[in-house]
Amino acid sequence: MAQVKSFLFRDVLSSNSTSTAFTAKTPTATEPSGTGVLDFTAIGVRTTYEVPETLVVVPYGTDAANETFAMRIWGWTQDESDSIWIPRLLSGVACTLGNVSYAAKGTNHFLCDTVTSVVDGAGHTLRSPTSDLASAQIEVPTQGVRKIELDFDSTGAAAMNALYRFM
Repeated sequence: MAQVKSFLFRDVLSSNSTSTAFTAKTPTATEPSGTGVLDFTAIGVRTTYEVPETLVVVPYGTDAANETFAMRIWGWTQDESDSIWIPRLLSGVACTLGNVSYAAKGTNHFLCDTVTSVVDGAGHTLRSPTSDLASAQIEVPTQGVRKIELDFDSTGAAAMNALYRFM
């Protein structure tokens, strides 16, 4: 039987995003870092060339059930000279807050119960429960990228965030 390394869920952001627009992503000589950037070495990956196969994301937000927001998941890879970081859109989804309270995070926090794709051909797997009693999740193949970045855009929710883990 094959063994699978288990990673715990972590918050993507240390504090919820209230952004009302996505940030532009363009090739850059500056290594991506900071808010929303997931560094594989922080979770115990030994080298930048050894990365987990799948990212699992559970979005959540604040305000009330049925509020919405959008989320993009970017991968960053370096060119062959290791001097330019190139972004690649791995997933883009619309998220709807459900009735499942996430009170451990604070007042009026709700897990999303619906995620829908807004990017054709993204290769992600979307899991939206058939009832309002469970949370939705996005499974994204990491495609060998060196860093992952999540970006949020409020279309109704007061604030947004997500839990993530690798498989």
